[in-house]
Amino acid sequence: MNRDEYIVLDIETTGLSKYMHNITEIAAVKIKDDKIVDEFHTLINPKEPIPRFITRLTGITNEMVKNSPTIKEALPDFLEFLGSTTIIAHNATFDYGFIEYNAKKHLGKKISNKYSSFAMTKSS
Repeated sequence: MNRDEYIVLDIETTGLSKYMHNITEIAAVKIKDDKIVDEFHTLINPKEPIPRFITRLTGITNEMVKNSPTIKEALPDFLEFLGSTTIIAHNATFDYGFIEYNAKKHLGKKISNKYSSFAMTKSS
């Protein structure tokens, strides 16, 4: 991993299965030499109602996403932002899995970025 440049990624979804649920938000920052050099953010219209418990968890409502792009519309811009940069996320397997699955499903693209999870720790 190039420790001088990486992307910190967080996504929100309508559920836990990349096969059955949809992305509702993609947020990412590009870090280079320990500084934020670029950022990407979009809400995504999942084309299905967002379950109430997900709205309570994420704060994302059906009203918020109704005029947002679909994942098929938003993903090309995100993948361009991503490039071949390593992804860091709280639960990278989950976030990367949704991005990877949707890139193949909607765009016919295979992504092969390296990714790694990090744990939040409470400082004293």
